[in-house]
Parts: sequence; structure tokens; C-alpha cells
Amino acid sequence: MSTLFLKIPVWGQSLVLGLPVAVLVLMLTGAPHWALFALGLQGAACTLLVNAQRGLNQAQPARDQPQATPVVLWFTGLSGAGKTTIAKTLVARLRARGRNTAWLDGDVTRAILPTTGFSKADRDAHVVRSGFIAKMLEEHGVTVVASYISPYREARAQVAALCRNYIEIHIATSLDVCEARDVKGLYAKARAGQIKNFTGLDDPYEAPHQPNLCIDTAQISVEEACQKILDYLDTYQPQGCVSS
Repeated sequence: MSTLFLKIPVWGQSLVLGLPVAVLVLMLTGAPHWALFALGLQGAACTLLVNAQRGLNQAQPARDQPQATPVVLWFTGLSGAGKTTIAKTLVARLRARGRNTAWLDGDVTRAILPTTGFSKADRDAHVVRSGFIAKMLEEHGVTVVASYISPYREARAQVAALCRNYIEIHIATSLDVCEARDVKGLYAKARAGQIKNFTGLDDPYEAPHQPNLCIDTAQISVEEACQKILDYLDTYQPQGCVSS
């Protein structure tokens, strides 16, 4: 991404990148609402990409060695499993290694796309939209750490198909442990009937059959989990990887 482009306000960058997509969608579908949706999605992706690149330019010193191949590290698991905690620490460690890294999180992207609900269709759409943003970041040389419950295999498979190097990491902490933690108080509300379709209780979580990595935070610490992921990356051979 050029320095000149980064000097343009983010809304201007969104228009520059999003208008051609919106026009194409309008020509193909004849539906203005789909064109506006495409423009909004492109704008959200552009905002995340530009802010990530600006932060990297400010925070990371120039390095002589070539950048590592960007990958998408997709964390999936129950609420309270430890996805966000591991993701935050891992991002810091990857950046310390000089790897261009951005973090996507389910709660954060829901704030950008606030109309997203919690039905199966809404959850799947949310995961695939976020996967598209991860794809765009990856294509611009950024390694993505994504922490999403992403409970359904089909939606994860769609994300895997979008990305060049998709690495699925199952944070496989058990339901009992996650509910005992209940950091946000969500399990208690779900048990009391205040939250419907809660993953793991009255809505299913489809665990991966063959994730690239499986981590149980009841058995290892956050630092040990991050080291396990870093060790995996050290030996990883870039390739197309299919979600299970």
C-alpha cells in the first residue's frame, strides 16, 4: 500500500476502492441495496486494512529480511474458551518478530456491522464477511489472527476457501470449564433463559474434525499456547488448507 494512498482520509480510500465494486454489483444484480451493501463491506474492510497498515508503519522498525508468508490464523471455540486472550498475546509476539499482523475479533466486527443477529444464518453471514476481510488483509501481506466462536463447519469451510493460507486453531476448552469461568456472565443469563440460541447450550457447536492445532486452555497457559502456535508457524509450508 503506497504512502500517498495512506495520506488520503479513510472515507476517501473507502470510496476509491469501493465504488468500482458497488458499480459492478449494481450492473450484475440491478439492485441498489446490494450495491450499497457491497460498498459498506468494502469500506469496513478498507478501514481495518488501512488502520492496521498505519499501525504497522508506526510501530515496526524497517527490517532487511523478507516478510514471512501471510497466513490467516482462525481461532474457533466456545465462549470463554480463551480465544481472545490468546489472540491478543499472539499478535504482540508476532509483531515482535517483525511479522505484519492484524487482529479480527467477533465482538469488534459485530460493532462495525451492528445489524448482525444470532440466528444460524446471521452467524454464518458474520463469519463469512469476516473471512472476506481476513482474505483482503492476507492478500495485502498481513497475517491475520481471527478470534470467532464460528460454531458451524460449513461457514468455516467457506472462510478456508477464501483464504490462501488458512490455519484452523480449535481452542478446545470444555463447556464445563468455559461455563465455570463465565467472564461475561453470558452462561448464567443463558441458563436463566435471558439469552436464546446460546452456543454450547441450546445451539450446537460443531467442533473441527481435523484442525491444524488443538489447544485446551485448561491444560496449558496462554504463553504455552502462543508458543505452540509459533512453533507450528516455524515449520509451516504455505499451502491451501481446507477447514474440517
